[in-house]
Amino acid sequence: MGLVELISSLKNKKFTKGFRGYDPVDVETYMKKTAHQLQSISEDYYELKAKFKKSEVELIEYREREDLFKKTLANATKMSDQIKTDSTREAKLIISDAQHRAEVIVRDAKDSLKRIYHDISELKRVRIQFEHNIKAILNSHLAMIEQGQRTLPDPVVDESKMKLDLKKMDVKFMNIDADFIEDESTQNLNV
Repeated sequence: MGLVELISSLKNKKFTKGFRGYDPVDVETYMKKTAHQLQSISEDYYELKAKFKKSEVELIEYREREDLFKKTLANATKMSDQIKTDSTREAKLIISDAQHRAEVIVRDAKDSLKRIYHDISELKRVRIQFEHNIKAILNSHLAMIEQGQRTLPDPVVDESKMKLDLKKMDVKFMNIDADFIEDESTQNLNV
């Protein structure tokens, strides 16, 4: 029998009167009071039961939210770790590439510096050789001039004869220039 049926049966219960039995008014008053208390307890029960159902639904929703939050947090942590791993790997690759390029630049600079030092040394050697050769030629010519002055007397030069010789040389050079110009123009025409 349910609680509602019990309350209803208590309200409608009629006792038979017996000789020297309970006072019917007291029994009825007690029964009504008991029925009223049971009614109040029943209402509280159903109210608590409804609250419990609502709490159960909320608890299920909160658990679903908690599970979703845990999954989201796990995914975020996983993505964060993946991003960190990727960025670390990328940074290592960039650093490695930069170091390789720096090594190539330094090696090329050292090679270039060696070539420059070698070229400078070679130029110094060529300059010293050139200076030595010039000095040797100059010394040789000075020696020839000194020897020529010792062996040949100073000639006396007649200025008028010298002017005449210069004019003859000018004429020869002019003839040579004219021949050269003529040959050159002929060659240009042939081309």
